[in-house]
Amino acid sequence: MATGVKREDLVISTKIFWGPGHTDHERGFNSLGLSRKHVIEGMTASLKRLDLKYVDIVFCHRFDHETPLEETCRAFDWVIK
Repeated sequence: MATGVKREDLVISTKIFWGPGHTDHERGFNSLGLSRKHVIEGMTASLKRLDLKYVDIVFCHRFDHETPLEETCRAFDWVIK
């Protein structure tokens, strides 16, 4: 990092729920939510935007009433592993 701060000295977080380009008028199946597909794609996109190999904390930005909680938990377990 250009500032002289080491990555291991930082705690970096990101959040997942809204997909890229999501608007209130555009609600496709994969534009929001916490399905396995969206969690994995959201993490991949976030790491790419941040230009990092990992983050320390990932938040579910809000509860997803459309996706079973077990699916979301398994997706986050997969991301962690």
